[in-house]
Amino acid sequence: MNYNRLGKSGILVSELCMGGSVPRVSEFSSGILDRDFLEIYRAAFGSGITFFDNAESYGGGRSETLLGKALGKERSRIQIASKVSYEHTAPENIRSSCENSLRRIGTDYLDIYFIHYPNDSVPLSEVIGTMTELKQEGKIRALGVCNFSRNQLEESVKHGQIDAVQQCYSLLWRKYMEAEIQPFCRENGIGIIPYSPLAVGLLSGKFTPDWSFDSEDQRGRPANNGILLFQKEWFASCVETVNAMKPIALRYGKTMVQLALNWAKSREGVCSVITGAKSAGQLSENIGAAGWSIDSEDMRMLDDLSREVTDSLPVYLHFFMKMVPTNSTV
Repeated sequence: MNYNRLGKSGILVSELCMGGSVPRVSEFSSGILDRDFLEIYRAAFGSGITFFDNAESYGGGRSETLLGKALGKERSRIQIASKVSYEHTAPENIRSSCENSLRRIGTDYLDIYFIHYPNDSVPLSEVIGTMTELKQEGKIRALGVCNFSRNQLEESVKHGQIDAVQQCYSLLWRKYMEAEIQPFCRENGIGIIPYSPLAVGLLSGKFTPDWSFDSEDQRGRPANNGILLFQKEWFASCVETVNAMKPIALRYGKTMVQLALNWAKSREGVCSVITGAKSAGQLSENIGAAGWSIDSEDMRMLDDLSREVTDSLPVYLHFFMKMVPTNSTV
């Protein structure tokens, strides 16, 4: 496992980050699942992952509690990120959200605190100003933003130091990131932390073009509340592209999951990639993305295959909702 600097903050984070968004509120009714997630967090740390991503919204705060319970004794050896929710970005609410996250995790500081989504009803000067105050008070060590457009990033850095961005980024979703976000981060010394590096499972390689989704699965819902890459206009071509990538993974004795994660962590400016696991087996597969590299020729092949899909996609910030960035040059 390699460890990289988080932007200009000086904080070292593992190249793979353990995400905390897997548990849902309904899943927390079972003590067995609680124990499962405690074991996964501990196994991740034992495998070299020292960076753990969370949010006040994950499981209604329960995910933060589990993280603290699992790794509280290792606090000095791990880096913890959490996020303030969209609806809590008024200055007084940011403070209370931060305090609540600290209490649930059982720590007196967060290594990095993110704004989960931009809220146009609250001036960024107030949001970033309050986050900067928390940093000055020692309650957070670094400040980050998630799902911001380039315009919003440009405004944010006027009011404080932004150390990292979280953005959708994968072999199947890269257009806006590489055209707008990545260059800005390079120019301003901001670390990139991709989430959904497997494109909500599409890059696992398990799907077929005629796959039928359960009615409860958001991926198969209509475009107004589904996920763009899983809509009928794009899904089959995405699956075919992933199938064409599989021989590259096999050349390295790796799975598609491992190939996709390795690609993401090797991209310019990326300091850590958020992964998720519901089992020890999934965690082990994720860990297999570390410790090797894709050669330049295979990188070119992946790039060509990837762009057959991504160059034809509409320009959205991410595929969970249709947010069309303003003034995009893409």
